[in-house]
Amino acid sequence: MKLSILVSMYNAEDYIIRCLNSLSNQDIPEESYEVLIMNDGSSDSSKLLVEEYMSLHSNVCLFSQKNMGNFSARNGLLKKAKGEYIYFVDSDDYVAYNSLGTILETAQQNDLDLMGFEMLLTKKTDETTFVSEIDLNTDSMVITDGLQYIQDHKNMRVEVCWYFIKRSFLEKYKITYHEAKFHMDVLFTYDLFLKAERVAYLPLSIYRYFQSENSIMRSTGKAHNLKRIKNTMILVLKLSHLINGLEKEKGYGSVIDTIRFKRDSFLFFLFIKIFKTGIPLRELREKIATLESVNSYPFYSFIGKEHNTLQFKILNCIFNRKTLFFPVYSFSKFTSIFNR
Repeated sequence: MKLSILVSMYNAEDYIIRCLNSLSNQDIPEESYEVLIMNDGSSDSSKLLVEEYMSLHSNVCLFSQKNMGNFSARNGLLKKAKGEYIYFVDSDDYVAYNSLGTILETAQQNDLDLMGFEMLLTKKTDETTFVSEIDLNTDSMVITDGLQYIQDHKNMRVEVCWYFIKRSFLEKYKITYHEAKFHMDVLFTYDLFLKAERVAYLPLSIYRYFQSENSIMRSTGKAHNLKRIKNTMILVLKLSHLINGLEKEKGYGSVIDTIRFKRDSFLFFLFIKIFKTGIPLRELREKIATLESVNSYPFYSFIGKEHNTLQFKILNCIFNRKTLFFPVYSFSKFTSIFNR
C-alpha cells in the first residue's frame, strides 16, 4: 500500500461525497491507496452516504467512534493506516483531480519524510477541478531537513493538509496529535519538522480548502469565541513550553525565532479576540500572569514586515504594557471600540 488518505468526518452530509469523489479521481491505481474515514459520532446521514459509496470503491473503509473531536479521530485513523505515506483531508474539503500521483511519486523517489505543496481557498460548492498545468521541473527541487526548512520559511504553513508524511517516520518518533479543539495542527506540524531529515516542496495547488458560510472556524457567537480563547491560550502555552525546551539545547537559534514569531502571532490575535469577546478584567489579569510564568509575555517577535503598519504597532505597544493594556481594555468594554 503506497498511500493512506485519512478523513475525519462529523455531520458532513453536504460535503462528504464531493470529498470522496475527488479522492477517487486520482492518478493512482485504486489498489495502491486506501481512503480511511473516521465517523466521529455524526448524527446526520454522513455514515449512510459513505456506506453506499463503499459499495462502489473497494479501497474506501469506514470506522466509527463516539464524538471525541477531529484530532482524536485522526489519531484513531493513524493506528489503522497501512500506506507508505499518510495524507490528512478534512471531510468538507477536497483535492484536485489527478494530482496526488505526482506528489506520491516524488516523495517515494526521493525518500522524503515530508512532501509539501500548495492549497487553494475556495467557496465553490460544485467544483470539479484538475491540478494546474505548469512547467514542473523536479530536478530543481531542494531537499533539506526540517530545521532548515523552518528557518527558511518564517511564514510556513502549519496545517497538516499541506503535507504528505512518511508513515515509518511518524512511527519512529511516535508523533501523534495533542488532544484539543483548535490549532493542534500547529504542534503536530512542528513535531514533524523538528525531527524530519528529508523535506521538499512542489509548487502545485493540490488541496481545496472549502470556506462555507457556516464553518465553525468563522463562528462569531460568544460561547464559541470563549472556547476559541481557551484553546488558543492552551496552544500559546504549549508553544512556549516547546520554545523553552529548545532554548536549553544547542543549534536551534533561528528555529526558535521562527516558532516564537508564530506563537506571538497567535498571542496578538488572541488579545484581539479577548477585546471583542469582553472577558472580565480579572480573567485577563490571570491570563497575563500565566503567560509571564512561561516567558511569553511581554512578546516582541510579532511585528515584522508583514504587520509593519501604524495600527499594528499601536496595538502591539498597548498589549505589551500592562499600564496601558488594562486601562484601555476596561475603557473598551464600555465603548465597544473593538467591535466597530
